[in-house]
Amino acid sequence: MQRSCKAGIGEDSPFIDFRDYLEVLLAVLEEKNLGIVLMLDEFDKLQEGIDNGVTSPQLPENIRYLIQNYSKFSAILTGSRRLKKT
Repeated sequence: MQRSCKAGIGEDSPFIDFRDYLEVLLAVLEEKNLGIVLMLDEFDKLQEGIDNGVTSPQLPENIRYLIQNYSKFSAILTGSRRLKKT
């Protein structure tokens, strides 16, 4: 089992921890031929967090990476403004 599953998502490397956790979940779901759909609404709020320094500007690239590299991971993203790295 990945360290992130035992210790949780840490502050030092949150994306790596989340990715490791996601890999464990996808492996379990693969046995049932299932995947994960991430649904994020109000993307404008995430952009506000990026603009205010609360949310990492790397978030859009991290989400894109996960969608592109894990075929059983999908996302539905909605919001009123375009999410961009500042």
